[in-house]
Amino acid sequence: MSTISNNKSSYSLVALRTLPGKDDIRNKFFTDGNWIVIRFSEKQVVKYPYRCCKIIAKVVAEVAGDYTFLNKLKNVPSLPPDAMWTIKQAKK
Repeated sequence: MSTISNNKSSYSLVALRTLPGKDDIRNKFFTDGNWIVIRFSEKQVVKYPYRCCKIIAKVVAEVAGDYTFLNKLKNVPSLPPDAMWTIKQAKK
């Protein structure tokens, strides 16, 4: 399971596809600027767009205390994890 984080908080929400090393550097760049990084695989976004939205709504609810969108998505099932790419797959 990957961690979605910023400098102040972290959220373990969903397994995401990442390329070790490169993505760690990108994530650090944004989290050092107090941004929250959320990554989805292309498959997750195409097959489960509302489930991806629910993940984003969870982060908004936890960070901003605004549960408006999360409440609207309460009946949306959880996003299934997607296996991380191997280095070979990522280079395609």
